[in-house]
Amino acid sequence: MKRIIHLFILLFFCSAVVKAQDFNNAETNKMALSLAGANIASIGISAEELSSAVVSSTFEDKVTGITYVYLQQSYKSIPIYNQMLVLSFKNGQLASKAGMFDPSVAKLANVNSAIPAVTAESAVQAAIIDRGLHATQMAIALNRKDNGRFVEFSNMGVSRENITAQLSWVPNEKTKVYELAWQVYIIPKTSSDYWMIR
Repeated sequence: MKRIIHLFILLFFCSAVVKAQDFNNAETNKMALSLAGANIASIGISAEELSSAVVSSTFEDKVTGITYVYLQQSYKSIPIYNQMLVLSFKNGQLASKAGMFDPSVAKLANVNSAIPAVTAESAVQAAIIDRGLHATQMAIALNRKDNGRFVEFSNMGVSRENITAQLSWVPNEKTKVYELAWQVYIIPKTSSDYWMIR
């Protein structure tokens, strides 16, 4: 009986900690954007780029007092593949910066409307066929988030976890154009790989 009571107490505290972390994420993201805004000239991005950026993650090193902020560039509320700023702040001042944002995304985007020509369902089916997998289920959305820009599907019989598709701007190395694409995430049952197919 004592073990059951201890288990319930442990579960209660774990759930309280998880809720506190969820609450702190919004606060932490707000603080991260505030730090970046106060140092925008040193970072070298425009106010418009900062306002559309997404805080990918942030954390504070309690030993050094350094706060690390990872900012993902986005355009029309869609993330831009591989455009990330890694910033560190000490005492509210920018201490270091790595990465960059591309200021020419608006000119180089292939779709002005930011509406994909291909559905998430079609993209998932194409990704599965491209990888030589044989789905046992149809691509039917279980969950849509972010105005339909992030879609979750079942594992379709080919993945160890649910398959997801997220809209992303992907640079084409040959044409230098940013193409609107679905990034499909599959963890195939047949290997230990993790696939990001665009």
